[in-house]
Amino acid sequence: MSEKTTSVGSQVREAQGAWKKAADEQIARMELAYGEMARMQEQSLEKSREAVDEMAKLTKDSFNYFGQLSAEWRRLTLEATRKAADFLTTTQA
Repeated sequence: MSEKTTSVGSQVREAQGAWKKAADEQIARMELAYGEMARMQEQSLEKSREAVDEMAKLTKDSFNYFGQLSAEWRRLTLEATRKAADFLTTTQA
């Protein structure tokens, strides 16, 4: 019986060793996968940051352009009004 117990004990140890090896290999693969996921996530976040920065720049440029257009519209409107007033006052005189 002692021989049978020793045989079963060694089989259990072999099974535990095989399971431990499989678990360690799986953990190592998970570490690699998570490392790759972290790298890809950082790239994605960097691209998102760049996109936000570009959108902010575009928004600021749009505001500046709107301001320039408004100023030009006011200038042209005032100039047209002056010319119309000059035309009306010089024609009647």
